[in-house]
Formats: sequence, C-alpha cells, structure tokens
Amino acid sequence: MAGLLGGMGMGGGTVFIPMLTEAFGVEQHLAQWVNLVAFVPMAATSLAIHAKNGLVDKKGLWLIVPSAASSVGFSFLAVKTSSKLLGLIFACFLILMGLSGVVSSVVKARKDRIKSRPHEPPD
Repeated sequence: MAGLLGGMGMGGGTVFIPMLTEAFGVEQHLAQWVNLVAFVPMAATSLAIHAKNGLVDKKGLWLIVPSAASSVGFSFLAVKTSSKLLGLIFACFLILMGLSGVVSSVVKARKDRIKSRPHEPPD
C-alpha cells in the first residue's frame, strides 16, 4: 500500500504512521520516529540510484542541505511537543495534502478538457 501511494506522489508515512498509531497503538512520537528512521536510508538509496541513471536534476541538489538541516531541527522540536498535538499537526498535514491533490486533479482535468475542445474560428 505504501509503495502504491509513493508512486502517486504521497510518501509511505501517510499510511505507515496512522497504521502504527491507530491499528497498533504506538505513541505518535515513536511512530513518526520509526517512519523517519526507515525513510533516511531509503531516500539516500533512491537518490543514489536516480543519480546513477541520470534522473537527478543537478540544479535542485542545493536543497538537500537546508532540507536535512530543517528536518533535524524540527525533529528536536517534535520531541518537545505532546503526542496529542503532534498527531493533530500530522492530521492537518494529511488533510492539506489531500486537498492539494484534489485541487491539482481538478485544475489538470480542466486544462485537459480545454485542450481537447475543437478550436472555433474567430468571427
């Protein structure tokens, strides 16, 4: 399931974290930690494979350092946050991701529909 969502542009954490917390009763902090621990080696491996196959846009590589630094910083902040608040923030994040996906799909469908219409000659 996580792989399917990953192919759709959503990370496996969108399924993994709620599964751990709701189905297995794991505390929110631990669930997010486990997700991050699993993500780091997968992301590094994926980046290496994509780079080897020439699929990495080198112009965007400068984003790696600030992204990693902010991830570390926010992980320290998350440790100081209550599990309940962390769960609420994650739920809001998932809702925003879902809304973003719906809006993107609607905009794309409208653009595709406009492109497929036959052009009418001007008067």
